Amino acid sequence: MTFPKHTKRLMTDARKHGVETYRGDLSDLEAFAEVVALTEERKQVALRSKDYFKKLMETYGDQAYLHLAKLNITQKLSQFESQLKEVEEAIQETQPHQKKRLLKLRDQEKSLQRYISEFQGFSAKYPEEVVIAGILSIAYGNVMEMLYAGMNEDFKKCYPQYLLYPKVFEEAYQDGIVWANMGGIEGDLQDGLTKFKSHFNPTIEEFIGEFTIPVSYLYYPAELLYRLRKYLRHKH
Repeated sequence: MTFPKHTKRLMTDARKHGVETYRGDLSDLEAFAEVVALTEERKQVALRSKDYFKKLMETYGDQAYLHLAKLNITQKLSQFESQLKEVEEAIQETQPHQKKRLLKLRDQEKSLQRYISEFQGFSAKYPEEVVIAGILSIAYGNVMEMLYAGMNEDFKKCYPQYLLYPKVFEEAYQDGIVWANMGGIEGDLQDGLTKFKSHFNPTIEEFIGEFTIPVSYLYYPAELLYRLRKYLRHKH
């Protein structure tokens, strides 16, 4: 799979944050339902409940793909702190005339300090390991519908979706899936959802949309009578 340069950079950022992706099972539905609920609350939409997701997975079996992104906060925080200590020691050992090396080390120091501050905030609010995003997809034949997705907004700067979507695509392709449908987009191609999906180098298919096809010659007279009756009722 090939992705735009911007997407590859965000995938690298996600790995630096310690994001891990995996295919889940029924035991992971509670965590998935939680991130979906957070998305519902954030976007003011109604999606589905844990029981519905469970029914989908039980009905479709191996054709139901539940993928999750998780973060081990304690482990990654300890790793960042250890790396910061090494960088600080390297700065002390670097001579003043080694300006390029010092500049690089200072940048690493600032980056690690930022990560540590971020993860200390996570550690105060969440358990050691937490699911931060998920996608539930259903395969049929050689195509897949990515039906439901959710993310914990507190971890948006960890960019979990930029590892999660490629994970779904990769495993689907390994199972013989040739088409994964990420869902619809707005018609003007400028909304946030469209911009996000564009990061995965999609193929956009335009459909004709909704329309009415009369199946009986009585449709138009009946429609006229219905509108006339409605008008007369409102008039009186």
